[in-house]
Amino acid sequence: MCQCQWILLLLVWLWPLYGGSIPVTPQSDRFNITPWVSYLITPKSQYNYLWILQQERAFKDISRGELLLGYHEEERVWLRFDLANPSSQSFTKILAFQYPLQEQLYLYELESDRIYEQERTNALVPYYQLHFAPYERKRLLLEASNDDWASIVKLFLYEPTTFHILNSHRFMVIMLFVGAIGAILLYNLFLLFLTKDPSYLYYILMVATFSLLVLHCDGLLASLVEGFSLSKSSVSTLLLILGLAMIFFTRSFLELPRSFPRLDRSLDLLFISLVLLYLSNLVELIPTGFQRLYYIAAFAYLLYVGLYAYWHGRREALYYLLGWILLFGSALLLVLRQIGLSDLYDRFPYLIYVAILGEAMLFSMALSARINTMRLEKDRATQKLLERQTIERHRLEAYATKKTRELQKALEEKAMLFRELHHRIKNNLQIIISLLRLQADRHLDPKLGSILLEAENRIRTISQIHEMLYNREDGIHQIDLQHYFQGLVEGLVHSYAKKLQIRVCISSKATLDMDRAIYCGLIINELVTNALKYAFTSKEQGRITISFQEVGEFYELILYDDGSGFDPEKIQGLGLKIVRTLVERQLKGELRIDTRVGSYYEILFPR
Repeated sequence: MCQCQWILLLLVWLWPLYGGSIPVTPQSDRFNITPWVSYLITPKSQYNYLWILQQERAFKDISRGELLLGYHEEERVWLRFDLANPSSQSFTKILAFQYPLQEQLYLYELESDRIYEQERTNALVPYYQLHFAPYERKRLLLEASNDDWASIVKLFLYEPTTFHILNSHRFMVIMLFVGAIGAILLYNLFLLFLTKDPSYLYYILMVATFSLLVLHCDGLLASLVEGFSLSKSSVSTLLLILGLAMIFFTRSFLELPRSFPRLDRSLDLLFISLVLLYLSNLVELIPTGFQRLYYIAAFAYLLYVGLYAYWHGRREALYYLLGWILLFGSALLLVLRQIGLSDLYDRFPYLIYVAILGEAMLFSMALSARINTMRLEKDRATQKLLERQTIERHRLEAYATKKTRELQKALEEKAMLFRELHHRIKNNLQIIISLLRLQADRHLDPKLGSILLEAENRIRTISQIHEMLYNREDGIHQIDLQHYFQGLVEGLVHSYAKKLQIRVCISSKATLDMDRAIYCGLIINELVTNALKYAFTSKEQGRITISFQEVGEFYELILYDDGSGFDPEKIQGLGLKIVRTLVERQLKGELRIDTRVGSYYEILFPR
């Protein structure tokens, strides 16, 4: 048995010897005098301490270590007790009222009518310094009243050094709690800005509000700011913020609108009820104790929501449940103490800090687990999307391959059909040429023979195009003009200039579509035919030059012979008319003729 317990037993034994006074010795470091205190509750506005002195028999003994009275908003609590110094020593003791939320407190010394000055500097609870002379007895009356908080009576006598050491220790514990909570809140604030997830905002509001209420209940704010106290309306506002933050956090974290719409609608009703409770409390329609119990019921319902979500497969709800159990237990101890039903809160003074820190860490872990779950879901969704894209790509590739084969087959069939078409056209034209030759051989008239030959050459010009297209394997209807012009001119030279030495120079790297190649071939047929028939009548040799090239946005066809030339104004034969018609109407181009030195033809038509 320790020294303090021996002193306590000694004081209990000596108490009757001093006429009901509580013996106070210099050796006692800490002593709970509450069991030896008598109390009386009176209406707040009707009585003063002088009248109270006459109500000796109305006082009741507390007879226990703490008196929990609940809410007595319009009443005073009077505490009467006597302290006696049985020794010959002078000493000082600290009388501490172990309830940080006590708003109004007055200590009277009855024999001297002295009113002691309350002190609170750097202390978590209000206290008085009592100086004892040798064998002095003090008859004391303590008046206590609260407008916004519950009334709780717990009186301790301390040796001053012990009081300040214990106060410093508790203050240090509270500040460590503040630092830990601050670090957790800053971490989650960083995650809020990083993820833009509103769950972090509701979580920060919830933990910060609940921690602020607990710190105020433990006297930290009043010790830091002299005279500071939260009014009833301020507490109601903080409780409303806490309740709404809990509702929105539950809704967001457990994804109730998507997963459990019926539970989500029930939270709408809870939201409305908390707002109505807050408004009614502002006009004092509902007792404060009922309001506190209703918030406990709201806590319990949110605990049920988490249990329901976990039971129906929300694995992350396990963190929510554990954290909510700690928060619910802390709030329950605090409320039961306030309404006067339990003193467990004082028996385990640091339990609520451990519970809040545990709850904060569990909810932080829950949010982190939620982020990991969302990341895993995102990865799975991405993987499924990639798999679907791969399947779709293979399907499209197979479809494209199939269609490509079908198109290739169709193109091959089309090319074969075109080749067959060109072959038939060529054969038909060859038949016509053969008929013209037979006709020419039957008539001896040179003029008629010349006409038939010209017709034959014109038809041959068209026939050669179809022959070239027939011989192509790629099915492209572009005519190589160099090859085409070369064969065309050689055939004309063979027909008209067997006895002449004609040198032909053809220069072309271009290709043309079939229609315009035929027009150009007919033009060259007429011009070369005229040159071979009329330009070299007085010469045995000559030169014909043909050039075809791209010039900007135009094609340029040039034909030149070094023959005798002619006057284009006087000579307007059929061949030249055919050339002008083909250039101007078919090719939409221009024809320029210069016959001063030989015959020079320049044709420009758009590409």
